[in-house]
Amino acid sequence: MPDENLDSGSDADILEKLQEEKITVSSDHDQRILQAAKAFSTASSNWWPAAIAALVLVGIVGVVFLPQYQEMDNTVRSLPDKGITPAPGSLLKSPPSEFAWHAPESLKAPQSCQLELRNPRAEIIWTSAWGKTSTIELPKAVQTSLDTKTLYTWIVRCQTESLLEYGPFTFLIL
Repeated sequence: MPDENLDSGSDADILEKLQEEKITVSSDHDQRILQAAKAFSTASSNWWPAAIAALVLVGIVGVVFLPQYQEMDNTVRSLPDKGITPAPGSLLKSPPSEFAWHAPESLKAPQSCQLELRNPRAEIIWTSAWGKTSTIELPKAVQTSLDTKTLYTWIVRCQTESLLEYGPFTFLIL
């Protein structure tokens, strides 16, 4: 019967051919199927305790370690717009030759600062050396590599008792 083409003929013909082929199933076969289903059901329900334990562990780690991480003074801070060169949101006719900023008076004098310049894709295109001044000169090679009609972002990192970041500040070269 498997050699016959069931696609030829009406639904009634196909049904008749299928009914002629009776499958006999033993009770032993039924018991094996039932045992396999029970084993699968038991195995698939055993993951719940492990999942609950993992969630509790993640919660405990989050509660214990997250507040300590937040206490680190590695946050982005803003500076008063006065004294920042180029001024935030500046529209420049040519690339800046230097960057300048003033740390808030409430902070101790920084031990060292570094400037980072990024392109519109947030890729770092230049990073200054660490220095003790609040003015950093942009090298001529970097100035000439900056494109017009492009928005650039810069941040300043200052090392005091901890690492502080100021910015981001932006400028657009027309």
